[in-house]
Amino acid sequence: MYHDSLNIPIPSALSINPPNDFSTLTKKVKPAVVNIYTTKEMQTRITPWANPFFNAPPVVQKEKKVNSLGSGFIINEAGDILTNNHVIEGADEIWVKLDDGRELKTKLIGRDPRLDIAVLRPDKTDHYPYVTLADSENLEVGNWVIAIGNPFGLGHTVTAGIVSAKARVIGAGPYDDFIQTDASINPGNSGGPLFNINGEVVGINTAIFASGQGLGFAIPINLAKEVIPQLISRGHVDRGWLGISFKELAPEDWKHLGLTENTGVYVAETVPGGPADKAGLKPGDVITEFNGIKIDNPHMLPTMVGKLPPESEVEIGFMHEGKKYARKVILGSLDNPQASITGDKSNTIEVLGMYVRDLNANEAQRVPGGVVVIDVKPGSLAHSAGIQPSDLVIEINSELIKNTQYLTKVLANVQKGQVVKLNLVRNGSVYYFAFRKE
Repeated sequence: MYHDSLNIPIPSALSINPPNDFSTLTKKVKPAVVNIYTTKEMQTRITPWANPFFNAPPVVQKEKKVNSLGSGFIINEAGDILTNNHVIEGADEIWVKLDDGRELKTKLIGRDPRLDIAVLRPDKTDHYPYVTLADSENLEVGNWVIAIGNPFGLGHTVTAGIVSAKARVIGAGPYDDFIQTDASINPGNSGGPLFNINGEVVGINTAIFASGQGLGFAIPINLAKEVIPQLISRGHVDRGWLGISFKELAPEDWKHLGLTENTGVYVAETVPGGPADKAGLKPGDVITEFNGIKIDNPHMLPTMVGKLPPESEVEIGFMHEGKKYARKVILGSLDNPQASITGDKSNTIEVLGMYVRDLNANEAQRVPGGVVVIDVKPGSLAHSAGIQPSDLVIEINSELIKNTQYLTKVLANVQKGQVVKLNLVRNGSVYYFAFRKE
């Protein structure tokens, strides 16, 4: 087979054979892949936040135990396990089963809901087998990949396929940048590793399309590598915040703006007092560069900003009314944008190992009360219970929390050793936590 114009022989697709055998690779990596089993007590409640009639009393229904399953893989000799956050979200107990048959109880040491990853650590100290993390930037469309996981609770299962596409945007969150593969990925595979043919992890198996066959998606391992140190040391990720909203434009819209290329980020709004607003960016501007890197599509920018911590100084290149500009911008905090706007942290208090603040004016118009979690101390009661930045604490021991002052008053009446029952809102859902005050 020849290229028509160059007369150069190129291999036929039918002549490119898959590896003869994956068994050697599988034996090498399977000991570091784990099956994950979780349990949690679910308390079905109708609260003022779920009931349009806010004056109606909460209704508590029977608690039930819910089991779920997933996969993960060990990333260091200490036994730290990387998985998806949604696999262990809200779990009361997390157990893992190793390839050698051992079952170990684990604890959550860090999570990043926005990227959908979490790190677990076995309670038992040992020298554990672990995988090697690849550079996923080197992955090419057409490369062979192998997925290992716990589909439908069946235990270690190996499937193989190729990389179908890279940088897929599937609407899963602000950091969409998925590897698409036709390696079979099923419920229970979530959190498991996607290997290259060298036995190195290139991705974290995360999503499937139930209506489509041969459509599996994995988080590139490079995205996880950037935040794993923070998850292990701090329990969460501190991300930068630019303070804009953007929208995608059709090619004809770019022409109306007088631009020759349909690249960059069209600024739909800037948050008053936010980092972009302070730097002089306006709605209608087009951000074309970030720290000297050209923005080819709008989805690049959230990822680039999110890789940097708050207070980072960056340079933004943008177009304003047909002219090019560059500005230095000090990034704010994604988890506490109000502090970035006002610079005032006087309404922030620490309780139970979490830092909380009162609602700002915009938030107070949307919800009837509560306090916002802006940070959680690693190893604290709040961290052990699974409380996360951006959670909205709405109730403690059946007392509706109006503000930080009232929160302090309620907790002052809880004695050491007594149970703290805490309700919070996370991503529109109400969660219930219970732990003893130390």
